[in-house]
Formats: sequence, structure tokens, C-alpha cells
Amino acid sequence: MTQLPEWLPPMVRVDPWGQDTFDILYSIFERDFKFNQPLYSGKPVWFFPEMEGDKESIFWHLTHREDKKTGERLPDMRRCERLPWIKAVIENRDKPELLNWDYKEGDGSVKTYLWLK
Repeated sequence: MTQLPEWLPPMVRVDPWGQDTFDILYSIFERDFKFNQPLYSGKPVWFFPEMEGDKESIFWHLTHREDKKTGERLPDMRRCERLPWIKAVIENRDKPELLNWDYKEGDGSVKTYLWLK
């Protein structure tokens, strides 16, 4: 197994899944994005504030994945357990363990992607 960089926070435990798991995940989202905005190249990272139910749409995007058969979005354990990594990856974009690039999407928008090797 590859050793993780020391700047990467520990994953959050989501197995076994409990009644308070989404509360724990949402508190991480609030800490890392709502109350303490990450910086990418010194610029604040923001998100659209649309809500789905009682939580931001981006929270559901970060913790769920679409089921290819049903089209329903379901919790994704791997996404959930790595939620604490997102801010660290954004703020450490120049580390050698990370790749980052801009990509022009089909609709003409340019998106920045970050990937932990």
C-alpha cells in the first residue's frame, strides 16, 4: 500500500454506517467549506448555495454517486470517507503527490481537476 502524504488528514470512519453518519459528514463539510473557505492559489473556493432538502446540493454531490441502473443518487462510502481530504487537496495543489489541470468541457466551460496520485 502506498504511504499517504503527511499533510493529508485521516479518513472519516463511515463503516458501520450509523444514524449520525450524515451529521458527522455534514459537520466536516461545514468546517471545511461553509465556515472556513479553502483557498486555491490564494483565491477562495466557493460553491453554489442551492439546497436539496436541508443541505447544500454540493454536499450531496461530494458524498453520493449516481446508480447507473436506477439513476438514483446513493451514498458512496469511498467518497464519504475521503470527505476530509478535499480541502487538503485543494490547499496543497503544488505538492508532488498531486496532479492538477484545467479542462475545457463540451459546453465551453473550463474546469480545474485535482488528482491525488
